[in-house]
Amino acid sequence: MPISRPDHVLILGGTRDSAHLAGLLTEQGIPVTTSLAGRTRSAKALAGQVRVGGFGGVDGLIAWMKDHGVSHLVDATHPFAAKISHNAYEAAQKGNIPLCRLNRPEWQARDGDAWHHVSDHDSARLALEPYKRVFLAIGRLELAGYSNCRDHWFLMRMIDDPGPIARPDGEIILSRPASAVEDEIHLMDKHRVDCLITKNAGGSASYAKIEAARQLGLPVIMIDRPSLPECFTTESAEGAFDWLTS
Repeated sequence: MPISRPDHVLILGGTRDSAHLAGLLTEQGIPVTTSLAGRTRSAKALAGQVRVGGFGGVDGLIAWMKDHGVSHLVDATHPFAAKISHNAYEAAQKGNIPLCRLNRPEWQARDGDAWHHVSDHDSARLALEPYKRVFLAIGRLELAGYSNCRDHWFLMRMIDDPGPIARPDGEIILSRPASAVEDEIHLMDKHRVDCLITKNAGGSASYAKIEAARQLGLPVIMIDRPSLPECFTTESAEGAFDWLTS
């Protein structure tokens, strides 16, 4: 049975899942454009068309989809890109465009884990008080929020140089998350960290640090995901592909 062929799929991307979905669609000859916010300067090559930058809010997104004949919208942004996800939902509603959210599963605590769940960075800062050397595994745009934490030393890892912005005391490492648990254990041991702060991004790409903290018995201040409007949601690129072509 031949698959359905959307006229043009717009993927709000920036994740591995979004890249995988773009590849699946391109292999089937389905027109696809992946939109990137442009926050990561070392983005990898993607299948299909690519655009970089914002749309100018909900109205701008609606206009772009109309001008480019978009028939389906996939929100495959980072789970914490709440503003983009809200805009996508509103634009899909107003523009009468089918919307799918590609949202990888959350990480789940296991027996023996010492997770302290918080809702945002303000709460994470308050939870820092007992600790002195902190592995701060968050985005570079969020560093400034910790710049007044003078009683702590921070290990900060990110893909791009944050530039001349306010940031806390500590050391910056420019790299992607390690895939091997042993590498993350070595990093945490080397810098004598006693706590990990991270957002519940889910997926496998950066899970090694969670397993490393588990094996080292380190507490984790886990920033929970923001709530998002309800829409059709799938946990894999294959699930999104099936939705698009059914």
